[in-house]
Amino acid sequence: MSHALTAALHHQIIWLVCVFGAAWGYPLTAAALGLVLLASQLRAVQRPPVREVPWIIACLLLGGGIDSLLTLTGHFVFTHPRWPDGLAPPWLLVIWAAFAVAITEFAPLIRRHILISLPLFAVGAPLTYYAGFRFGAVQMPTPAHSLVLLTIIWAILTPALAWGRLRFDRSGVAP
Repeated sequence: MSHALTAALHHQIIWLVCVFGAAWGYPLTAAALGLVLLASQLRAVQRPPVREVPWIIACLLLGGGIDSLLTLTGHFVFTHPRWPDGLAPPWLLVIWAAFAVAITEFAPLIRRHILISLPLFAVGAPLTYYAGFRFGAVQMPTPAHSLVLLTIIWAILTPALAWGRLRFDRSGVAP
């Protein structure tokens, strides 16, 4: 199985565990199980897992920051009694960490095929948020407005992450 396919499969499994765990009322359990699966995903990458830590932290800060900002501005509502309002919940951060590992395998493809990748991510990523909304993991008071905003964000974020990963691979320092 190709590394890109393996990365996509790991990410999808982690997404499912985290979203359904949150939707069913077990957000911390979902995050913990997601971390175990993330460790498995890291073992499957071609590079030493320790080398990926700065990249994962950079993506966590970026993605967690974006999702927290969307939460603070009322686009997302997470109902978790033991998590501060306005911050992206742990299960969502685990999904970002899994995405950071997966994008490692997809960054070269994204850069080579940006005209195909950009619309796929600009539409596909918001649809994953919408699926999370439909499954009950997150509330979106204004779904249409939030999805338009997410489309714009991901149209910018996709090439930024692809080129950020290239820079990281060349320098070993997360952008």
